[in-house]
Amino acid sequence: MSLVPPNLGVGPTPPEDEQQQALADQYRDTVADIQSRLFDKAVTYSNLIMAAGYAGGFTIWGNIKEQLPACANIWIALLLGISLSIFVFYQVWKMASHVLHFLSVREILRDNLSLGQFFKKYNEFQKKTERSSFRSSILYGSICFVLCVLPALGALGLLFYNLTATVAVWPMWPH
Repeated sequence: MSLVPPNLGVGPTPPEDEQQQALADQYRDTVADIQSRLFDKAVTYSNLIMAAGYAGGFTIWGNIKEQLPACANIWIALLLGISLSIFVFYQVWKMASHVLHFLSVREILRDNLSLGQFFKKYNEFQKKTERSSFRSSILYGSICFVLCVLPALGALGLLFYNLTATVAVWPMWPH
């Protein structure tokens, strides 16, 4: 015995009129807006953690680099430098893409359109750019996050191994 009433079928019925379609579109837009805001907050949080991690890593390294072997210092500098460079280049790319977006919006504002024409043109622009920018932000953000984190963790691993080796009187690595 099925608990789904026979007039509903296996899923919700499609919108029957324009008002329901408009509500469905509003709902999708709201969900997309919420997801976008959550993503922005997550990016801000991860940037804060990354900045704190770099500050901590450089501080620890600055305090113990005189006790480290030259090869370890070179590897730590290389790994932290790669990680930091990728992070900075990604942030510059994001700033440049924001500037280009703002310039495009400014062009729409310059056209002296009526209110209806403005909203139509702006909404078309937003739909076109929103999907592509959100996808590229997720893709490039994920790639850059991994490329930033892996070398930084390698550098911190070398730092903490050598710090522990100093305390435990183990051999330092790499020589």
